[in-house]
Order: sequence, then C-alpha cells, then structure tokens
Amino acid sequence: MRWRDRGPGGDNSRPGSAPCAQVTSSSSHLINHGIENRTISRYETTAVYTHPNAEVDIVLVHGLNGSPEKTWTANNGIFWPLDLLPGSLRGLQANILVYGYNADVYSGRIDRSASDNFIHHHAQTLVTSLTLFRRGEGTFKNPIIWVCHSLGGILVKRALLYSNDVRAHHHQIYRSLYVSTFGLIFLGTPHTGADVASWGLMLQAMSDVVIPRRFFESESVLLRTLKKDSETLANINNHFLDIYQRFRIHMVHENHKTDIKGTKIIVVDADSASPQLPGVTYYGVEATHSQLCKFDGPSAPGFRALSTDIREWIIEAPAVIHGRWKAEEEDANRRMRNEIQEHIFPLVTETDVHREDVPTAAMPQYQGRLMAPRGKDTARWWVFLQDADGVHGFNAD
Repeated sequence: MRWRDRGPGGDNSRPGSAPCAQVTSSSSHLINHGIENRTISRYETTAVYTHPNAEVDIVLVHGLNGSPEKTWTANNGIFWPLDLLPGSLRGLQANILVYGYNADVYSGRIDRSASDNFIHHHAQTLVTSLTLFRRGEGTFKNPIIWVCHSLGGILVKRALLYSNDVRAHHHQIYRSLYVSTFGLIFLGTPHTGADVASWGLMLQAMSDVVIPRRFFESESVLLRTLKKDSETLANINNHFLDIYQRFRIHMVHENHKTDIKGTKIIVVDADSASPQLPGVTYYGVEATHSQLCKFDGPSAPGFRALSTDIREWIIEAPAVIHGRWKAEEEDANRRMRNEIQEHIFPLVTETDVHREDVPTAAMPQYQGRLMAPRGKDTARWWVFLQDADGVHGFNAD
C-alpha cells in the first residue's frame, strides 16, 4: 500500500503552491496530522486519510458510471479528499473514506461489465462493507458524515433505511450506520429522478466509444432507478421521510449546463436535486453536474461551502451521536427484556421467578424455575442481559 505523510499544513502549506497529487513515499508513516493512502480499491471501503485521534468518519460515495477515485479527481489531477479536505479542517481530526461499487450502466472494457444489481442489493453491500470495516478499525461508533454524488445519494438513503430496519439481535451491528449518521451532503442527487435522455447524453459524453442505440432501448437496472416517476425512487423517498429529520442534510444542485458534444443540458435540475423538505439546507453551485464533485483547488466553486459544512459538523457530531448510541443501547436492552418476558416467562412458575440486581453485573439478572417439557422435573436457569454489543441467553442445571 502506498502512503504519503501530511505534515502541518501538508503540501498545501507553501504559499502559491498547488497541492501535490503524486505519491512521494512507498511506506506508511504516522505523524501529527494523519496518514494518507493513495492505493484505492475499486470496490468497497478504502480509508484514504486516517488520524489516530479521529472521532468522525467522512464517507464519500460516487454516482453513475463513477469510481471511488475518478469521481473525486479534477482534470488537473487534484484528488480533493486528500489534496484539499484534510488541510481545510483546520486542526480537527477525521478519517476520510471512499466507497466503491459497480455503478456502470455501460462499459466498453473487457475487464468491466455493467451492473445488473438492484439498488437495494448495492445498499446491503454498502452497509455490510462499511460496518465491518469500521468495526475492524475500532471506529464502530464514530459519527458519520456522508458526501454523495448523483446516484450515490440514492444508494446512501436506501442503505440508511436498510440499516434502520435491522432488528434481529445477531444482526444489530448493521444498525450502526443508521445510529452513527450525523449529516449528509447530496451533490446533484436526482431525488425525484431525471429524464433518461439526459442520462443517455451524459453517458455518451463520458464514453470513449459510441454507445449502441440498443443500450438506451434496454436500460440497465440502475438507469431505470434514476428515471422520473421511478417507483423505486418513490418508495425510497417515502420511507426516507420517516427518518430524515434526525440528520443534518444539505442538498446541492448544478447551476451550469453540461456541454455534451454541442448540446447543453442540465442533467439533474434543481427540482429533482433539491426537493423542498423542512429543515433541509439547499443551495446551487456554479458548476456542471460532473464538476459538483471535482474541485481543482480551494477556490473551486462549491468547495468552501462543502468544507465549511464538514468542519462545523465534525465539531457538533460527537456529542450528538454519543447520546444516540446511549439511547440505542437502552432501547436494545428494553427489547431484550420484552423478548424474555414474551417467550420465556410463560414457561416459568410465577412464584419462583424473581429479579436479582447483581452488583458485579452490567445488567439485571433474572432467576426462576423452568418447567421441564413433560412436567417431570424442573431446572434452575438464569438469563443475563447485556448491552447491544454482547450476547444473552440462559443456563440451566
């Protein structure tokens, strides 16, 4: 893995110098301002910047026909999650992660194929990948700030819905993304869809070859998801209304038309990118759909607003998410007690059941006598209730 040090101010600290986009070291070094990693995996989760004292994870998710590297890289080679963002945090500590998935709706390359997965399949993979990555890194309960471009915003919304729906005890770790999410920045996300002709022109411009007409006559699964009046989009939006108010949300739309071989279009208009919801912040950026997520320098349109949002959220998020995790654990323990009362207590003779608060235990202990299947014998059993990260059950003798 190729890494690069970032000292105080990094390479961006020299007056008048452009951020360096080249790797200068083949080894990993830990210094005061974190570690950089420029070996980015095409799929799943890659930490591109880590800090030992980070209390927040910033996660970037690309859009249609994008990738975790090229989506965030400007024409001059600036990969802003590394070259601009760490320096803009002004001493605040955060990990910066990029997530990759197959968002190809057309590929002329032999080693790549168009995705045939539905959005909910991608969402399940995102939840699993990021949860296990954060668990392995010891950042399981860090607040999350999402930055999503285009389709990536739809994917993250669906992933949060999936994470919120997880209730089974043995899968509860996957609720962590829902519990930990503090804020979302949507860059040109087509919340209500976009005209398929706009996507077709955009993809044609991005391709090195002429895309066959039959491609547009038989749209990919992901492209169908992004169409106006898409049933999938409508379902995601309707359910997201139930949870969105717990998050800080900023929705950004493009103000400049994209020039596609002589045709100028707005790929995702303001109505789709910024559906009016109470408590949500909206603004436009003087950029095209593609430029919304590519910053060639600190003065690039949109970067100052985005970096300021992230900086303020890093300050606010830890206290808020700590409170949510405390409430989540209390709720999990409450559900556990209810399950015991519903499924086990009916089998116990009422006169023999009592509760013991054991000083050395983290949770109350229930003790009783469990009736044997045929009523011939009884067995003494104990149920231990632990926190959401633990296990529970009963022992009999």
